[in-house]
Amino acid sequence: MTPIRIFISSVQSEFAQERAALRDHIREDEWMQQIFEVFLFEDAPASDQRPDALYIEEVTRCDIYIGLFGLQYGSEDEEGVSPTEREFNHASKLDKYRLIYVKNVDQHRDPRMTALIDKVEKETVRKSFETIEDLRHEIRKSLFKYWNNLSSNPRLLSNDSCRTSTEAEETLRHYREAFCCTYTRPERLIPFKCRSDEGEMSSRDVSRLISEATTNILISGPSGCGKTLLACDIALKFSRDAGVAITIPVKNYSGRLAAALDHEVHLMDTPSTAKLLSAAQRLDQPILLIVDGYNECDESVRDSLSIELSAWARRYEAKILITSQISPARSDLLKLRTIEVLPAAMETKIAIAKNVMEIDVLPEEIEHLLGVITTGLEASLVGEVGQQLRLGDSRFTLFDAYVRKRLQDDASDGIRALLHMAAWLCDRLAFSMSVRDLDRLMDDGHIPQDIPNRLQNAGLLSPSGDRVSFVHEMFFNAFAAEAVVRRSTGRSEPVLTALAAPVHAERKDFIIGAIDEQRLLEQVLDGLSDPASVTICLSGSCGRRAQEWAEAHYRKLLIQLRDEVRDIRFKVSIHGFHQIAFDEDSLTTWKTLDQAFLAALPKLIGEGHYLDDILSIIGTLDRRIDEETNRLRSEAEKHNIPLRSAMFAISFAFGFSPTPGIAQVCADLHSGIHRTNGDGLVTLIEKHLRSRLKTIFFP
Repeated sequence: MTPIRIFISSVQSEFAQERAALRDHIREDEWMQQIFEVFLFEDAPASDQRPDALYIEEVTRCDIYIGLFGLQYGSEDEEGVSPTEREFNHASKLDKYRLIYVKNVDQHRDPRMTALIDKVEKETVRKSFETIEDLRHEIRKSLFKYWNNLSSNPRLLSNDSCRTSTEAEETLRHYREAFCCTYTRPERLIPFKCRSDEGEMSSRDVSRLISEATTNILISGPSGCGKTLLACDIALKFSRDAGVAITIPVKNYSGRLAAALDHEVHLMDTPSTAKLLSAAQRLDQPILLIVDGYNECDESVRDSLSIELSAWARRYEAKILITSQISPARSDLLKLRTIEVLPAAMETKIAIAKNVMEIDVLPEEIEHLLGVITTGLEASLVGEVGQQLRLGDSRFTLFDAYVRKRLQDDASDGIRALLHMAAWLCDRLAFSMSVRDLDRLMDDGHIPQDIPNRLQNAGLLSPSGDRVSFVHEMFFNAFAAEAVVRRSTGRSEPVLTALAAPVHAERKDFIIGAIDEQRLLEQVLDGLSDPASVTICLSGSCGRRAQEWAEAHYRKLLIQLRDEVRDIRFKVSIHGFHQIAFDEDSLTTWKTLDQAFLAALPKLIGEGHYLDDILSIIGTLDRRIDEETNRLRSEAEKHNIPLRSAMFAISFAFGFSPTPGIAQVCADLHSGIHRTNGDGLVTLIEKHLRSRLKTIFFP
């Protein structure tokens, strides 16, 4: 049986005999020695801890506080409080079982001790004693009563609570060992940049915020940016600092937080969440609830999850850490401080790849690959398999190569299993499946039943009780994309339909990058109709062929834009903006694909692409406006139209016009500047113009 720990508090010099007598009495009594153990400060081994820190720690660990009060108050600290009163206050704060014994004395009692006794009498019943024998007798009666009350309360003796501080310590030690073993990762966390309302910070600073902040924390960012790694690092540090971190398996949350927590705690070989939390409370240990991947929670129960999280945090005075790609529901209840993970800087990606490859200088082809990918996870994969890839390979190829390397001879069966899983999950808008559904899926696909275990051992699938999921969302996205391509059986229509579906919004580059057949790729590219697909093709993440196609189309598009601007004409019309309209015969007819490229152009300009071309085209447009102003001057005067004012209005706000060419680009760009306050874009244009002026004046 786990012993019940007793802490004896008093002025040591005054009660030296009584303290030793009580210790020996409890250790030698046939009944008490089986149930209780005693801590005396004078029995503690030498330590580099300050005495005040040690006795407060021991009060925290005890189950029963025994206070012996007599004549003396004891030495005071800088605040004028004695260790004896500090110990009583701490025991009261932690709601320990307190037994107070006051010695009857004839001499004058220290007024400060009298005040302490008066305070004690308002909070608990105290007993008087005169001799050591009186004290032994009273304490044995009190301990027997305590044990009798404890034994008659089945709730206190249940497996769902820690009856003693020693049991609580053992529960927390066991849990922390399992937690650290489960969540410690072999790779070192490379620091990366984050941003909050207060400005930029390092990922190292976020861990400090968890211990210092009074608000809960939301770590936001796209898939693969390092949110989970950072959350694991924070949780491990929190555990090492004597906290209790519990990760909530949000994929398994179906409306009851207690069930989800028990599921996780059982995996740490701890009987129940109730027992774990009772141990934390008994020992006054801080609690951190971690919701990793909030966006993977089913939309129908997100409100419920936020409400339950808020209630549990209040009940157990716990802090909350959430990682998510989306804003949590009912954030008003959670009071979250948002920390945004910024896109991985090139130096961060290089550091990650070097760490994986264990080298100091990266090969040139590896640095080129790092320029194409955007996340820390991908940088880690590049470090592992980058030398097997060719320049111009897609993001999908990176994940495919990594999986094949991990699976070796089982690659064919393993990839088929991953494809079946990804397709099954996509069809059901789910992130995890039961092991029984996985078995059925393997049977339906005629895949050997040992393949799921092989995938788990390779670190590609993540088991959680009776459920299983992809180890990371980006692996899910990669193989969901491959499933789309294989299901298409060489036809472009199913691929284009998938690219337009919201469920595949984060997988567009994986889908396009998974297409190997040249004819099918050309058909899919020519059928694109959304700016996002165009932008990712140009970025290179879909592979070299898609990038070259996008670059060629933009070269053609810019020529068309120049031609439209060069030949554009205006006319006086009551239907025009300020009675000036475009001559429809001078406008270019733009195809659906062209419109997608035009819609993507303002974002690309903001990133520094095609800035020279656009500034040149806008300059030509300025000249055409002047030329058309002069040409239409006499006709405008006949209709009493302030021509230059109208022309300026048109040049400034082309969004009012029907043309989708350079006019729409200008309108979208102007709108984008207002939406973002224009800081980034204005700085970029200013830098560009300074560079141009320097070239002109200092050739």
